[in-house]
Amino acid sequence: MSSEWIQSIVAKSDRGRRLDEALARLFPERSRAAWQKEVRRGNVLLDGRRVVRSNVRLAGGEELRVQGASVEPDLIHEDPHVLVFDKPAGWLTHPADRASGEALSTYALRRFGALAEHEDPGRAGVVHRLDRGTSGLVVFARTPQAMRALRAAFRERSVDKDYLALVRGAPVAEAFDVDLALEPQPGSLDRQRVSRGGAGKAATTRFEVLERFQDATLLRCLPRTGRRHQIRVHLLACGLELFGEQIYMAQGLPRASEDEPNFVGHALHAHRLAFPHPETAGGRLALRAEPPATFEHLCAWLRATGR
Repeated sequence: MSSEWIQSIVAKSDRGRRLDEALARLFPERSRAAWQKEVRRGNVLLDGRRVVRSNVRLAGGEELRVQGASVEPDLIHEDPHVLVFDKPAGWLTHPADRASGEALSTYALRRFGALAEHEDPGRAGVVHRLDRGTSGLVVFARTPQAMRALRAAFRERSVDKDYLALVRGAPVAEAFDVDLALEPQPGSLDRQRVSRGGAGKAATTRFEVLERFQDATLLRCLPRTGRRHQIRVHLLACGLELFGEQIYMAQGLPRASEDEPNFVGHALHAHRLAFPHPETAGGRLALRAEPPATFEHLCAWLRATGR
């Protein structure tokens, strides 16, 4: 389980609210009663100090830190060849030199034992990856044969990927395609950008509007290729931005209001995945994972407030 602390600022609209009420509103994956227990365990800091009573009244504007949510990945599918997890936002797919925190590959090894070997031992079983802030379906190979077959399926684009994205902004069309090659951004180890010199890698994403709010949109995203940060960079190219986005920030969009619910990671979720099973001739696995509670809570808040 994650042992990291998640930081937030108490909204001005929470002035006078009890701490446990505010925690349940900010982090709806836990109930108010569950947060009362976390306070008693010393897992909540208010302005850097441990709180001992959950009925403390808030002034608004305090720094709030809570122990990382004890949410383990859900196992969506298991057989002798393949494992598929629903990765929580905030988890790494595999350990990384420049990032600390719980990694899904480490968890999978700890729970299921040996996975298919990888040239990097920290990536044992890893077939593909999701960004740390993205939640949803991730596939692991348990055998060398499965690893070869699954990697080939991703490389040959015989994997159907379906994401949900909650974005700031409103696209004009109900459905649209973005076909823009991507390349690393000079001077950055992690960021990507739309290719400017013709040397980038081809990248195509289809977007479909599922629901419109006043200043936000729920989108279905169908990436036809699998480039690093592809959906996020293509959204930016359209003047759109994920809720919770920290890197690819679009200009001219409304910023977060004081009463906007907090979001762990960014509002991108790998919702459905379908691919050829590596050991079943002609057979395909079609899997889905519902968005996390924080995603659904943010959608409900947008509907209720008319934002």
